[in-house]
Amino acid sequence: MSRPLTIRKPTTTEMRQLYARLEAHLNPWQRRRVEAIILYATGMIAVEIAHALEVHPNTIYADLHAFAQHGVRAIDQLGSPGAPVRLNEAQQIEILRLAAVPPYE
Repeated sequence: MSRPLTIRKPTTTEMRQLYARLEAHLNPWQRRRVEAIILYATGMIAVEIAHALEVHPNTIYADLHAFAQHGVRAIDQLGSPGAPVRLNEAQQIEILRLAAVPPYE
């Protein structure tokens, strides 16, 4: 069951800005965020948007909450990029080297 959303829909001016942003060069996560907001404005719920964009519903909730907090500026604000890197450069190089070794060796 999807969570109810109390996030406002974009205004007409914001919709114009969102469509204009689609014409510009965007990173994949920026394009997804713009598309999620536009689909939300059409009346789709987060779970439907997630299915249409092939992402997890929590990603859509995060996108919509960012829009609620920052408006259209949310498109330019990257959320948490994930866990911090725990491998140093030498370890990464060694992993890549081992991955290139055939299994029979």
